[in-house]
Amino acid sequence: MYWSFEPFHSPDYVLISAGGQFTDTDFADMLDELYRLDYWAPRTPILLDERGVDLSPATTEQLVNAAEYFLDQNAQLGYTKIAVLLRSHGAARVAERFGEAVRSQTKAVVEAFRDRKEAEDWLVR
Repeated sequence: MYWSFEPFHSPDYVLISAGGQFTDTDFADMLDELYRLDYWAPRTPILLDERGVDLSPATTEQLVNAAEYFLDQNAQLGYTKIAVLLRSHGAARVAERFGEAVRSQTKAVVEAFRDRKEAEDWLVR
């Protein structure tokens, strides 16, 4: 999986554009890189554009590992709004399961969207 950070796209949130095949290690690396950015701080909203990410080769183990890593990030991601843009119903189902797995154990607020405008409106509310 590859990603890029676009900090000056909006003053209201950090945009992360991702693509390629999903892996749990790449997911962790992406978050680790986010934490090192000088223009991001906890509680800064994130628009994660994953419309270019292929989740089909991801194993259940990789998805569980990604969820566990995400839960370990409460100190950094606590109270952060994260809007995830997805391109397909299949990806949305995976995102819903991910959200269900982490929702009760994290302080971050994660919502999945297929429409960018809706995601942006939700982030700045």
